[in-house]
Amino acid sequence: MAGTGASLHTDQGREPGETWSLRTRRAILIAEDEDLRGRARASYYELERLIAAAIGKDAGLPPDALAPRLTAYTVVGGLRELYMTHEAATEDLLLLVDRVLSFARAGLAELVAG
Repeated sequence: MAGTGASLHTDQGREPGETWSLRTRRAILIAEDEDLRGRARASYYELERLIAAAIGKDAGLPPDALAPRLTAYTVVGGLRELYMTHEAATEDLLLLVDRVLSFARAGLAELVAG
């Protein structure tokens, strides 16, 4: 991993940051079109269910309980929103992902405790 950042090109032959830029443009186009936005959100349904099942298992809750489902929505939505934030252009992506996961963990802890 240490040598990965030193390379001028990714394994796909793109400049550093180009892939992220293309994904951001795609996210913006989808966000601006109501039909595409709805289709994109619907495509995350199975992923959200899979994550909710894993969270429920770890927390000793059924996968369709409120806490795992809300946490799964938070994780998927938070990661999806990274494409649309100004922080993604100026901050370390892994730190932003960690913030999303920390937020989801805190919410889960609050839901389970309450």
